[in-house]
This record gives sequence, structure tokens and C-alpha cells, in this order.
Amino acid sequence: MKYVITQSQFHKLVYGYLNKMVKSSEVVREENPYVEGGFSVTVDTKGKRQFTYQYTPEGESWDDPTDTIYPENGFLVIKKGIVDDMRELFGLRKSKLYDLIADWFTETYDVNVDEVSETTY
Repeated sequence: MKYVITQSQFHKLVYGYLNKMVKSSEVVREENPYVEGGFSVTVDTKGKRQFTYQYTPEGESWDDPTDTIYPENGFLVIKKGIVDDMRELFGLRKSKLYDLIADWFTETYDVNVDEVSETTY
């Protein structure tokens, strides 16, 4: 049986799933000692890494001799099992799921996600 729900109801459903998943998680924010203003956020549940977020502010790279100014970047890495489970549960394509998770992470942890990828940790 299929149900018709609004987009906001669907987002609430996905956000609820993610919130429940990280409910008892350990969230650690660490400043990057090598990049002024840079930091990372890790989210671990039961000792297993679920998400890693890395923020790098606009500026020069210490290892780029071209003096290129790089834009600020917020990069989110998601545990592959999360993406696989949610794709199966919600029937979404990977790119749509990345967008939803990035929006949820942005709202939940007050950061700006520009790029998303997944890993097996």
C-alpha cells in the first residue's frame, strides 16, 4: 500500500529517523591546530563513527605553491551503512539522500555542509 504525504512530512520522517539514530551519540568538536578557524565534528554511536564533518575557512593552502585562495568548505562524510539502509527504507536515489542528510546535519549541528561523501570507516 502506498501513501501520499507532503514534502515537509517526508522531511520530518527522514529527520526523525536520523535524530533517533544519533540520540545517544557522542558528538565531539575539535579545532584544527593547523588551520585558523578550521574544525571537525565527529558523531559516534556505541563507539562507531557515523559522521565526520570537516570545515576549512577561505584562505591559502599551506602546501600549494601557487598562492591560490581556496573557498571555505564544509565536507561531510557519512558511514556507508547509513546511506544503504536509508536508500532501502525510503527508496531514494543517493544524491537526494545526500541532500537530505546534509540539510539535517546543517540544522542539527549548526554547520554549513557543501560536499558529501560516504565511507566504510
